Amino acid sequence: MTQYRETVKTPAPLSNVALLLTAVNEAIVDCREIGGFFVAFYGHAGYGKTSACNFVRSKVRGIRVECCDHWTRKALLQAILFEMSIPAARNINEMFNQVVTQLRASQRPLILDEADHLIKPSMIEMVRNMMDKSRVPVILSGEELLVKKLERWERAHSRILKPVAAQPANMNDIAMLANMYCPNVTIAEDWLTELHKQTGGNTRRVVVNLNRAKNEAQHLSEISLSSWADRGWHTGRTPAPRRAV
Repeated sequence: MTQYRETVKTPAPLSNVALLLTAVNEAIVDCREIGGFFVAFYGHAGYGKTSACNFVRSKVRGIRVECCDHWTRKALLQAILFEMSIPAARNINEMFNQVVTQLRASQRPLILDEADHLIKPSMIEMVRNMMDKSRVPVILSGEELLVKKLERWERAHSRILKPVAAQPANMNDIAMLANMYCPNVTIAEDWLTELHKQTGGNTRRVVVNLNRAKNEAQHLSEISLSSWADRGWHTGRTPAPRRAV
């Protein structure tokens, strides 16, 4: 069955968005009663975790920071204060108090994306202390081994209230992404089914292929397996080594 894709201007409510939003809303309620806790959102690269974090941030008025590997504690605090639109104080202790005071007053969840970069003794302990004193949920979003890495610090690992495993895109997700990235393009269901098979539901690779389909649609009346022919797929698989001449 072939479907005509209409333009969709709002973010797609993908399954990972629903999973994370449900967990964060529950954590907001729980933290009011029992104090600050972590929500650990983990999964393989390309599963759409950052997009889910951005969507959830807008729904819960969260504060989102994308962490970097080279950051010190000071750099993390400065980044959080920047997102809060608060001028950073001169030293770490004052900045820490600024962050805690604002989180406690606003009760806005803190979303730390690429949180694998924070799995260092001084960094993760500072985040835990920040969470304890403000009594707001802190969402740690990272790769598949994020929760496993946190086992090294019992005080942090024991504060994970809700581990949430990001899932590969299902067919409903792919249909919604097609509506977003291929507006006004006619796409056959057999092509979408093959797209799911070729990408394994990796959202990033799904989007790359959809973007290519949008470009190819300028030359095709519809996107289907037969019209796609030998154009191939972006799968992320490493090409086989070539033999020497």
